[in-house]
Amino acid sequence: MKPQLKYAVQLKKITDCPGSAAVSKKCSGFRYCFPKLNDPKNFLPRAHLNPSGRYRGRLVKECCEGYALSMYTSHGALVAKARLALKHSPKFLKYLGDHFVELAISASDGICTPPANGGHFSFFEAVGFDPLKAVKAHAVLAL
Repeated sequence: MKPQLKYAVQLKKITDCPGSAAVSKKCSGFRYCFPKLNDPKNFLPRAHLNPSGRYRGRLVKECCEGYALSMYTSHGALVAKARLALKHSPKFLKYLGDHFVELAISASDGICTPPANGGHFSFFEAVGFDPLKAVKAHAVLAL
């Protein structure tokens, strides 16, 4: 059984969101973050950080991914994405943070989309999920 999701009200307004391929599972998730773990920007989805922002031509608050935390399956995948992005956007880490955090995700913490090429997946948090309690590692992102 899938857990009740934190942003269920918003997700219900979006067709097929998050989709049947998203599942509850135990895994690790890596994401960019800022030096202070309790910085609110570290663990809020894009739709809350910048509701008027755009994602793939649409308002982020109208996109399923706007209510998920962007994650990577490994530290290596996160570093590879940063290196690629910095070639085209030198301020990439200024906006997302120049540190990384590894979260231990349990099946009751939420649901994950299948990883895409490059190891990226979306993590939809369950009600009550506390990312600070799930931190396994936090350090400067060494490129």
